[in-house]
Amino acid sequence: MSQSGNVVYQRALQTLYEKSKYNYQCDERYIALAYNFLLYYETCDGCRALIEQIDDRVHRCESAFRASYFMTLTRACDAYHYYSQAESKNGALGGGLLHHNERDIVCPVMDYVSSSDPSKTPRFKDDIQKMHFMVETYLDTHKEKAFLSAMQEPARFYYNLCNNIVYRDHVNVHGLNGYLCIIEGSLGCKLPIVAMKDDPDVYKGCCNHWKGLTRNAWEEVFSKEENFGKQYEGMTGITNTSSDATMLRSNVHGQRKAETFLRNIRNGTDARYDKHANRFAFFFRKEFLVKKMFEFLNQSEEFRMVSSTLFDLYKTCVSIEDGEDILSWLYNNDDYILNIDRAETFFGWCGICVLDEASYDLMKYKPKNDENILFDVSTEPLGKRHTHKRFLSLHSVLPKRWRHDDLKK
Repeated sequence: MSQSGNVVYQRALQTLYEKSKYNYQCDERYIALAYNFLLYYETCDGCRALIEQIDDRVHRCESAFRASYFMTLTRACDAYHYYSQAESKNGALGGGLLHHNERDIVCPVMDYVSSSDPSKTPRFKDDIQKMHFMVETYLDTHKEKAFLSAMQEPARFYYNLCNNIVYRDHVNVHGLNGYLCIIEGSLGCKLPIVAMKDDPDVYKGCCNHWKGLTRNAWEEVFSKEENFGKQYEGMTGITNTSSDATMLRSNVHGQRKAETFLRNIRNGTDARYDKHANRFAFFFRKEFLVKKMFEFLNQSEEFRMVSSTLFDLYKTCVSIEDGEDILSWLYNNDDYILNIDRAETFFGWCGICVLDEASYDLMKYKPKNDENILFDVSTEPLGKRHTHKRFLSLHSVLPKRWRHDDLKK
């Protein structure tokens, strides 16, 4: 990466490595390994984007440095898992850390194959594992974008309206630790971003920003699909002029320590941030998540091949004409709009999401258990349900103290 000759980039990478030597929570050997993974597996644009984020943090305070450290390790591991999968097929380097994907997945596909033709089990098991791996990778990205749209960017926008430039620029350094704890404490969801719960400066960039912003800020800007995962400066509906001030309701104060959020929310003693969790969960409704996920994954040739193979088997369990392919079945209208209910049912068939009883009646088999289900898109609160352990717990359904209709508020 540093071969680009860019002195700024070289200094950022060197600073991250040197600081890792003297921080008891870090290890410079991990950074060196991460650099090698990124150099070999990540794209040039991906490396450049990461280094820019490192350069923005590593020269600042201790919390910002640690954020850049964990961010680098996470990106390196993701790049290794993603790119080495293709190489492992050809016997090249990589594949050694992909053992997590060699798990037995219990789902209608595997139940059906094992009962009808056990000889085909290895073939379809491989396809299911590929699909789950691709979905898991997407879910990490989706969670990060939901965090930006519900937490980080609204907070930055709020501080900008208040002319508090210092706190605005610390939302993604200190403030995010508080917001991460709100999500974990309220929904049991952990993001790929590591929360530093002992950050004493979390108040610099973390506050009840949805109390300070008007309802129009959510309905007309941050909840819009076209703005999902963007920085507020590039969102539709924000002009970056004085007219944006109409979305400012009041000035609110920040909080002192991230760990306090987590403890109070888990104990049910702080309901001030229910709206924050509500709006994070908004992006995990069936109508939003299933659509975004399928449209993104369908851009991959490998996903199209796997889904086509599994769909041929799916047709034997559902009343679908033999000559119909998956795209014509999912986009069964003149406007070429994805049929969300059909996509949900197909993902349920593949063990990706939890379905209701009516959807299962369309298929002849239920999974024996749901411990491998990645997320829950049903419309009723089902209590605590977690994603695969590698990605920790992700609730797409709010706890029972919230009504599902509140997601739109």
